[in-house]
Amino acid sequence: NSISIHLRGGDTMVQNTQKQILSPWKYYKKVLDEYKYDHINIIHEDKLNSCIEKFKEIENVYFQSLSVKEDVQKMCKAKHFMLSYSTFDLIVFFISTNLERIYLPKYLADYWYPELDWGMEKIIVDFKNYDSNLWLGKSLEQKRKFLIDYDGEMEFI
Repeated sequence: NSISIHLRGGDTMVQNTQKQILSPWKYYKKVLDEYKYDHINIIHEDKLNSCIEKFKEIENVYFQSLSVKEDVQKMCKAKHFMLSYSTFDLIVFFISTNLERIYLPKYLADYWYPELDWGMEKIIVDFKNYDSNLWLGKSLEQKRKFLIDYDGEMEFI
């Protein structure tokens, strides 16, 4: 009973013009509290995303940050996958033959192919009043703090 989660960092964290807003810790916590997993794989490119620190507080979490090829291969092996705002996640969705269930924020489902038949169980989490205006113009440290402190309303839809 395992899940793989890709945590994006990189340019999205350091650039102030990016419209891509990352998911807050509350999103990951909500899914993991509702759907219990014995093995949680965290794939990340760097340690800029502050949610990495929160995952270190949970048991049965395994971290991977290798080459792009190795990280994509790891994500493609997952049956359950939690998407973030990343083209790597879309690549995994399109090339993986193992996916059975995906989790994604509503803002991604609406932005990425809203009419797409995802062909698997799709669990969407709706973040109320969550958009790039909360993100734009923030410094790296402000973004890191925001990801942990965000406490807006969320619900499964």
